[in-house]
Amino acid sequence: TDWVKLRGTVSESVRAPNIAELFNGGGETFAQVNDLCDEVTATTTGTVADNCRSVPEISSRIATGLGNDFGEVGVFRLSQTELQGTGGVVGGNPNVEEETADSWTIGAVIDVPMVEGLTVVVDWYDIEVEGAISATSRSEVLRRCFNAPTTAFDATCGGLLTRNNLGAATAVNSSQSNENTLKVSGLDLDVAYTTELADLNDNLRGTLTSNLLYNFQNENEITGITSGLTDDLVGEVLTPEHRWTLSTTYSVDDLAVTWRMRYWAEVGDNNEASDGGLLVGSPLNDLDGVYYHDLRGGYDVNDSVNVYFGINNVLDEEPPELGQATNYGSTGINTAPEAYDVIGRRYYAGISVDF
Repeated sequence: TDWVKLRGTVSESVRAPNIAELFNGGGETFAQVNDLCDEVTATTTGTVADNCRSVPEISSRIATGLGNDFGEVGVFRLSQTELQGTGGVVGGNPNVEEETADSWTIGAVIDVPMVEGLTVVVDWYDIEVEGAISATSRSEVLRRCFNAPTTAFDATCGGLLTRNNLGAATAVNSSQSNENTLKVSGLDLDVAYTTELADLNDNLRGTLTSNLLYNFQNENEITGITSGLTDDLVGEVLTPEHRWTLSTTYSVDDLAVTWRMRYWAEVGDNNEASDGGLLVGSPLNDLDGVYYHDLRGGYDVNDSVNVYFGINNVLDEEPPELGQATNYGSTGINTAPEAYDVIGRRYYAGISVDF
């Protein structure tokens, strides 16, 4: 109609794996892996235990106790050094297949008739990706390998696993694979308002323009294709339930001044106690919401030259601390630079010339 437009989409799409996902030669890692053979005894029952005991180095250690603390016989027990010393590489996989997605959106564009200059755009989105490409965790490589039927078990896990003469894993390699199903839904809101400012005598005193961009994340779930376990990421560091940016510009003649406020809602490093990282309920797990304020001024010297000056993070807001015991903390940075400003207050100036 004159003041509202309804819109929607239903689509199927694919994403082919990129060059790195296919052919990356691999990067070294020493992240700890879960060796299912740890604590297996001579009498432990089950497929995993049978496969573990079929490895000569493991069966020898169980029988002799060589390598166990105090030479304990009858069990395969890894030391802390052995548990933390498993290297390996994670790289590309030429057998990765494309991701497929089903999505739909519905929304509206509204020129609010009661308020001149006010426009509201709202969209709900729902996206599900099958066969999402991700690096297979090295613990998952071992889990799949040692849960295989004994008749099909390969002690080297297809060449991905190397053990020393005491049976300890010295290297577990991994690669990209079509590991997960992703499901994301939420609301996008865009509100824009423009008005002319005047004094009591109706003399023009400039233009005020405001714009609010808001996102509400309803769900952001990753489900492992093999395990069937679902991890809900909404409310974690990189996926806050709420985030928004509000910008306001006042312009008069050749001068324009913009103030921008960015908001990243309160989050947790981990919203599931079994995720690893800091447990839910830990005082260090919960991070307060963060506001950032930016200022920018520009002046048109003439039709082709504009000079400008700005300050980002005016209040010098410091990022929250996320150390190495967390899911999202970056080593050497101790925070999540994808979410938070790690530089602090900073200034810039420049000249823009059209020719």
